[in-house]
Amino acid sequence: MGARPRAGVRHARPEHALPDAGLVKALLLESLGMETGDSRQRCSVKGPLHHLENSLLFRAENIDLESDELPSQIAIKLCLDSPGHVPSPTAAISEAEALRQVYVHLATDPCYRVPRPFSILTEHGFVVTEWIDGWPLTRHCLDWRCSPR
Repeated sequence: MGARPRAGVRHARPEHALPDAGLVKALLLESLGMETGDSRQRCSVKGPLHHLENSLLFRAENIDLESDELPSQIAIKLCLDSPGHVPSPTAAISEAEALRQVYVHLATDPCYRVPRPFSILTEHGFVVTEWIDGWPLTRHCLDWRCSPR
């Protein structure tokens, strides 16, 4: 018998193959002007870490750049078009813009940690942001232990 999916996690049923960590790494390096064998990078990409109906989430670490273009850990989310489960550049652009607006308004507030968005890979359907450790706000809001009394 195969492994059962974790409770509460919806899995997409793609009609075609979705990108794996190797392809995501190649696209990331290409967008940063590096080739896969470039000695300046020691980047590793893990994932997909989460696979939902409309997205896949990857994590890139140890990004070794000569400039401060990106932090050392980033989140790379592939936005999928629900009917066909194909990458959706339109959804990625909309999501990246919405996140940019939230970041601009809340980044200076010490009560919130908002991931900084980066404008790379949206043409491939990806949203690239700073990686922030911890549970996402949505999970906290939906947790019965956090509900108002």
